[in-house]
Amino acid sequence: AATRLQIAKENNSLVAFAEIKEDSTEAAKYKAAMNKLLPTQTELINFPKWLQNVAATYNVTASFSFAANTVLATPTSAGTVGFSLTAEGKNEDAISFLKDLESRAPGFLLSFDSFNLTQSGSEIKVITNGNMFFR
Repeated sequence: AATRLQIAKENNSLVAFAEIKEDSTEAAKYKAAMNKLLPTQTELINFPKWLQNVAATYNVTASFSFAANTVLATPTSAGTVGFSLTAEGKNEDAISFLKDLESRAPGFLLSFDSFNLTQSGSEIKVITNGNMFFR
């Protein structure tokens, strides 16, 4: 009877180990996806150059700066760093630029927290603050 109990315990342990191994494989897939979405803190330095290229595509003048309010990443949550962005251009161009920026920033995840829009004729000036996330 002791042998059957021991065999049952070992069998349960093997099943649990197999489930953990399977979960680990699944978790690795999610981690890889998150790594594509979230850059490292060092990789954030590439964002201003990408931003300038997109701004040029839309004939928009853009200035960007990181803020000093960095919150470091932990094993369970992304880090954040604030930013300030000013963009100026024709109405349609500036709005298209912002839409592209929010939806298509490759390898960067950002959120806009505040907007200030001013219009002068067919020109618009956007001042926004937000956060970028990193791993």
